[in-house]
Amino acid sequence: MKAIRIFYSYAFPDEPLRKDLEKHLTILKRQGLITTWHSQEVTAGTERLHIINRYLDLANIILLLVSPDFMASDFCYNVEMQQAMKRHTMGEARVIPIILRSIDWKDAPFGKLQVLPFDGKPIASWSSKHRRDKAFLEVALSLRSVIRVMENPLETNATTSGALAASNELRSEIAHLHINRAMAYHDRGRFDESLAIYDQALLLNPDDPIAHSGKGDLLGDLGRYEEALQAYRQALHLDPDDGEVCYAKARTLRYLGHYEEALQAYEHALHLKPDDGEVYYAKALTLRDLGRYEEALQVCEHALHLKTSYAKPIYRTKARILRDLGRHEEALQADRDAEV
Repeated sequence: MKAIRIFYSYAFPDEPLRKDLEKHLTILKRQGLITTWHSQEVTAGTERLHIINRYLDLANIILLLVSPDFMASDFCYNVEMQQAMKRHTMGEARVIPIILRSIDWKDAPFGKLQVLPFDGKPIASWSSKHRRDKAFLEVALSLRSVIRVMENPLETNATTSGALAASNELRSEIAHLHINRAMAYHDRGRFDESLAIYDQALLLNPDDPIAHSGKGDLLGDLGRYEEALQAYRQALHLDPDDGEVCYAKARTLRYLGHYEEALQAYEHALHLKPDDGEVYYAKALTLRDLGRYEEALQVCEHALHLKTSYAKPIYRTKARILRDLGRHEEALQADRDAEV
């Protein structure tokens, strides 16, 4: 297949952002999948408008790099964008608006098209170069998906399955980008922003267990345990063999005082993670909550035989259980063992 021809429609003040986008499309160019062109490539001594119109007519994909300067430019808005939308309406080209900087664009002729990034957040508003690169990565992945569909035009015209498959794959990829962002905000204590981004990820891919479990962790840190429990249950419905999520679910049930149900979840977590000292420790605490001291003591002893890195808190739990049983000399020895 011939390379897909991409035309950049943009205002000159946005040249630095266009260059950043071009860098992220480098791999597509190296693979021979695309060629790109923009109005700054018009050479001296040629008829500028004629050349631009020619490349617009040849383009398979037209990227509208939307910004205040783009919207204020008579040439970008009234010439390039109008011609691009005409070709898009006739099915001759694909127009993709990319929101570079903040501006009211939703009532523009391209306002009903799917913009990039998917949430419409302007790329320039991302707080750091690293974050901005992730936004450009989202654009690059989206273009790769569009190109994948365009590579098989006969199949795509005959059925929507190819486009649907590409769309689903794209949504999954973008959801993972959102999840990474949400985790980073969570780590920095920016909980409200993290929660909003997890919701964006789940809108794109509601069947992503990582998004559900990550949201559960965040809700747990916010003390919203009932909601966290629902998130963990959904994650386990999608991936029943995730021992970490099973443990998180058990821990949340214990916080809520549902000790019997928590105990069952801890046992399932140990089935999935049989050598995890932290889970044994939590199970022992739950048995103690239930007043089942002898069983709790057995769990501690079994965990200590595993030579777990969680030995110190397990010894301390063992000491408390022994005191509950009135075995104070043994409890003192367990306290000494915890200090070794």
